[in-house]
Amino acid sequence: MKIQLTNDEFYEIKMPEQIGMQEFKCIVMKFNFLLKNFSKFDIGNENTDDDIVLKENQRINNRDSERWKLLRDNRYIFVELLKTYYLKSQNELDKLFEKYNVSFRRTEFSSTQMIRLRELHNLNPNEIGLKQFPTKTIQLMSCILNKNTDGETENE
Repeated sequence: MKIQLTNDEFYEIKMPEQIGMQEFKCIVMKFNFLLKNFSKFDIGNENTDDDIVLKENQRINNRDSERWKLLRDNRYIFVELLKTYYLKSQNELDKLFEKYNVSFRRTEFSSTQMIRLRELHNLNPNEIGLKQFPTKTIQLMSCILNKNTDGETENE
């Protein structure tokens, strides 16, 4: 398959007639990569000359900064998110994201921004139900406070 970018420039993808599941996954990954890179360009019909123009509203950074502002400005929401992240299931975390209309990837909870927010709010790990916050070398399971029989954590 060939994709013509300009009059003399083509992008070619060679595909056999029959492929296995692993090869199909590789092709899908390649298409996702292409989509991410080519979505930066406006290749609509109104552009009759052969130039490729960058889209005007390419970055949507407002929503990204708004979610961090929410956690910066509201300590209660931040603590609730951390408790759910560390002590509850992914489904409960997703429900909480939906409740506050935010979205975070799980990897962002160990990011520098989250660490700075913990420092900003002067969070004590006991507030979350932890002995200490997990690090690269200290796993979460060793940081969780002991649980009582009624399911609540006990403070040391």
